Amino acid sequence: MEWNIELTHTAPKGIRDQLAYNAVKGVRVLFDFATGWNGEITTNKVMNRTIYLETIAAVPGMVAAIVRHFKSLRTFQRDGGMMQMFLDEANNERMHLLTFVRMKDPNFLFR
Repeated sequence: MEWNIELTHTAPKGIRDQLAYNAVKGVRVLFDFATGWNGEITTNKVMNRTIYLETIAAVPGMVAAIVRHFKSLRTFQRDGGMMQMFLDEANNERMHLLTFVRMKDPNFLFR
C-alpha cells in the first residue's frame, strides 16, 4: 500500500518565527535522541517513544492543578471546578502511561 502524502512547509518569517521553529526543531532532536529514534520503525522503538511521551503528557495537567490550587488558597475563592478538571486530565494521561507500560513491560533501567 502506497501512501500519497505531500509534505509542506512554510518558511519562518521574522525573528519570532525563526526562534519558535528552532525551538521545536531542537526539542524534536532531543526527543529522537532520548528515545533512540533513527527513522527505523520497530515495535520496541514505537513503544519507547509512546511511554516517553505519556510520561511527559501528565505534567501540564498537574502543574495547572497546582497553580489553580495555590491561587485558590491565596485568594480564598473557589476555582469553579477547574482544578478537578486538570487533575482528571493528568489522571487520564497516567492511565495511558500505565497501559503502555503494561504492554511493554520495561526493564528496571527504563523505568
